[in-house]
Amino acid sequence: MDFNRKELCRYLGLGNNPPDEQTDKLIDLVTAELEQKVTPRFAEAELSLERNGDKIILGGENGMVITSRNLSVNLEGCEKVLIFCATLGPAPDLMIKRCSLTSMAKAAVVQAAGSAMIEAYCNQINRDFEQRYKGVYFLRPRFSPGYGDFALEHQRDFFRLLGIEKKLGIELSDSLLMTPGKSVTAVIGLTKERKGCNISQCALCDKKDCAFRLE
Repeated sequence: MDFNRKELCRYLGLGNNPPDEQTDKLIDLVTAELEQKVTPRFAEAELSLERNGDKIILGGENGMVITSRNLSVNLEGCEKVLIFCATLGPAPDLMIKRCSLTSMAKAAVVQAAGSAMIEAYCNQINRDFEQRYKGVYFLRPRFSPGYGDFALEHQRDFFRLLGIEKKLGIELSDSLLMTPGKSVTAVIGLTKERKGCNISQCALCDKKDCAFRLE
């Protein structure tokens, strides 16, 4: 699976600094093993969109009702949305658990590699969506529950609307965490307006001191 090595290092907390030789070799070892074991899968649906200020309704009266300024800005000018859930399967979680018993350094690299890989997988899904809607819609940056003021409680709506537990085998805890952990839910706006489609997610987030903020 293609992934951004710089993103992996960023998740390790290295910022723009290159890893030392030992860490570099550990990254190679971990990513090679993970690439053989991950089982990427996703589920998606196209939904109608209604916006009234910060109030957003996806999928009509039986869909998802959201109050979010950040998401509303992201979806300005959109006619519809895609919602999706993507996962790498249980392999990263199992590998993290196993490595944490013998090497916390390796467990940290597995954690970072899994995060970089799920990001890369979501980017691939985005590219596939772009090809599907080419000539019809442009895609806005994907936006996930828990990001900005998009409440994490809406994870339950994603599970209900996409049938995530049945289709992908992902469970949602009472604290709204997904298992397997390397799983992502997101909204993508569909618009006929080209302007604004390359806005970074970070530009829409109020958390300016985030360690993972993209420059």
